[in-house]
Amino acid sequence: MNKAVQDILQRYPMARRDQVLSMLREIQDCCGFLSEDAVGQVSRHLDLPASTLYGLATFHDEFRFAPHTPHHIEVCCGTSCHVAGSQEILRAAVSELGIQPGSRSKDRQVRLDTVFCMGLCASGPAIRLDGRCCSQLTAESIVQLLRSREDGGGDPP
Repeated sequence: MNKAVQDILQRYPMARRDQVLSMLREIQDCCGFLSEDAVGQVSRHLDLPASTLYGLATFHDEFRFAPHTPHHIEVCCGTSCHVAGSQEILRAAVSELGIQPGSRSKDRQVRLDTVFCMGLCASGPAIRLDGRCCSQLTAESIVQLLRSREDGGGDPP
């Protein structure tokens, strides 16, 4: 059992469901991510299935389920981005990085994820690279963008 998580949960002795996101945010701020153990502790504290908590947390793209990596790439796979070609962007990123969505590189420096919507529906396909949004990408431009970051290039376009 994680003591830091237990301390946070003690601040919510009569926790209600409308406080779940606040609890999860505090835990992530404290621990850096939501571990399986932390989700289990919250589940027991609220008497809610862990699957319900994962469902809430995965709906909000602010939550992480793995330790932070220096470089984080999120590919939007929402309906508009999908129609605009996000699957091509994702395939190009997977090929260039050599990792699958939801995983980290062997050196733990890069994480690749998919998200449901970034709110850039009118200018997709979109990604978020190290917290900065890039849109209207092609398979070629994502590869160039990833390579420029490796070479110490500037900020994304």
